[in-house]
Amino acid sequence: YAAMNVSAQIRLGQLQTNLQRLREKAGTLGSRYVLVDIPAAQVEAVENDRVVLRHTAIVGKIDRQTPIVNSKINEIIVNPYWNAPVSIVRKDIIPLMRKNPDYLKNSHIRLFAPDGSEVDPMNVDWSTDDAAKYR
Repeated sequence: YAAMNVSAQIRLGQLQTNLQRLREKAGTLGSRYVLVDIPAAQVEAVENDRVVLRHTAIVGKIDRQTPIVNSKINEIIVNPYWNAPVSIVRKDIIPLMRKNPDYLKNSHIRLFAPDGSEVDPMNVDWSTDDAAKYR
């Protein structure tokens, strides 16, 4: 409701601001580039001013925002391994595991102890601070 209740004048100002930002970048991006639209949580591959691919992106939250990056892409790794940062373990994974002990299993997420050995999530006491040591 809040987004729908933004006045036309304010929305126009937002659009003008973002259009100016895009125009400033357009000259430096070239004819092929990848754009992450953080508010829409989408990744777009653009070629000759047309979106040729669009995918859903995982982006940060209000209190843990996705950083803004402008960089040349040298390599793409498909389905990379990823270790959840301690902040995500503490703020997201531990509360989810307390509510649903099968969360990691159902999400096909593997859990590793600090020594690198794989651990069954059911063998971890998710009510202690030690739970944050797992990756």
